[in-house]
Amino acid sequence: MKVGRPRLAEDVSRVKAVRELIGPDIPLMVDVNMGWTAEQAIQATRAFADYGVFWLEEPTIPDDLAGI
Repeated sequence: MKVGRPRLAEDVSRVKAVRELIGPDIPLMVDVNMGWTAEQAIQATRAFADYGVFWLEEPTIPDDLAGI
């Protein structure tokens, strides 16, 4: 599913809703399309921890070696 809304709370709410819909046995994968900074990616993965996100696709721009 697509995540990367301006407010993290929106993404968390959507991830929670999808997890509740599909249940615990189906892998939940999210794609950010390189929309976050490294700090935002860390915050989001911590916020998603309770919902068993299996895969986080393209959280940051791959060329951002400094993580800013």
